[in-house]
Amino acid sequence: MAQFSLDSEFEQIEVIYVLDDPSITHEFLVTCFGAHEIFKVPFKVVLSSVNLGFAGANNLGFRTASAEHVLFINSDILP
Repeated sequence: MAQFSLDSEFEQIEVIYVLDDPSITHEFLVTCFGAHEIFKVPFKVVLSSVNLGFAGANNLGFRTASAEHVLFINSDILP
């Protein structure tokens, strides 16, 4: 998010983070709140009650997306 906050063109990008590990939901939401407060980069959060794996999480995120183009990246990757 720090890198995205410096990119003026990023205002046109829709970021969706899918969490499919319910055991870390609370910590994740606290982290999301902090990241938004610090960097002011808007993003959507989608929570799954079960671990869907990478493909399942992609499908869940895709159903939430409204953009014309979609790029899927794993959560441990920084573009």
